[in-house]
Amino acid sequence: MKKLSVVYYTDERYIVPTCTSALSLIEHNSNVYIHFWLFCDDFEEWKQESKCVVEALKQKESCKVNIMATQSLKEKCDFYKLPIYKGAQGVFLKMFMCDLIPDMGCNILFLDSDTLVTDSLEELAEYVFPEGCSCAAMIDTMNNKYMKRMLHMNESSTFFCQATFLVNPILWKSLDCDKKIDMWIKKIAQTGRTSEVMQCIVNEQGVLSKALEKQCAILPAKYMVLPGNSVLQHKYRRLLFGMQVSDYYLDKDIDTANENPAIVHYMHYIVPKPWKHDGLNKYEERWTNIYIRVKGHEIFPITQWKMNCEEKIKRQLLLRSQFLFAMMGHLFLKKNLKKSISYCDSLDIFN
Repeated sequence: MKKLSVVYYTDERYIVPTCTSALSLIEHNSNVYIHFWLFCDDFEEWKQESKCVVEALKQKESCKVNIMATQSLKEKCDFYKLPIYKGAQGVFLKMFMCDLIPDMGCNILFLDSDTLVTDSLEELAEYVFPEGCSCAAMIDTMNNKYMKRMLHMNESSTFFCQATFLVNPILWKSLDCDKKIDMWIKKIAQTGRTSEVMQCIVNEQGVLSKALEKQCAILPAKYMVLPGNSVLQHKYRRLLFGMQVSDYYLDKDIDTANENPAIVHYMHYIVPKPWKHDGLNKYEERWTNIYIRVKGHEIFPITQWKMNCEEKIKRQLLLRSQFLFAMMGHLFLKKNLKKSISYCDSLDIFN
């Protein structure tokens, strides 16, 4: 039987979405033995109801669930002076996971907690990495000239999103990926402005994209379908993020992926997370169908999305004119990216 190690970072707040993602993976991969590595922040302090959600997952067949303490991750993050992001340091786990879990003789897949597996991942379990590559990830919607300019990356390089991040641990070590990541984090830390720089470069995404430039393969579009992409027309998505056609997946590949996704990433982009009900999210029901079987509704209920004033204005603009919605977003994004470029250049980090 094929094997795959799957890594999640979670805390008590997000254990229900995390287990929803994990259960969806199990249900679509009966031919793959899954080694789950759940890094659970302060697990010993969780309420019994939250622990029961994890215990139910551990009873599933064709998988082994390993509960991992986060102390080793915290020590690494503190050593590099990495900031707290959204209440935790979990976003940085993917940079260190090859050191923090044992090599099970298979590929390692990191998934964000707000993902849902909707098809077989056998191809990822069997994935053969191109020569010179030890990892594979998704093209980010921020893969534009501004982000590459900020990081001083080659124009032909790719700014990656690692919500779906596949690694071969043997190749990772043989290609000295840890040393390259260590070098760039230390360069950032030497500025004394780690938190500010990380915010500019989208945290671990910038570090990994820069450190592993030309060493990270591109996974097909079906492994990270964004619900917002099915709402916004292709040309307006490119306008919004300042992308050329060659900067992202081909339109036809996105359309195919939208119809037959393997992994849905519920990033808050145009539509909210699936536990905030919104009629524009065509992938919400897929998530809810798995969520119901996790039986965590008492500790993590689904609610109606209540838009604030800014979100209401954006939604009205989107419904009236996708062009104006994209143009306004583009101008805002461009302004912030140019400020970030100037800031990073002033610190002389990425030259």
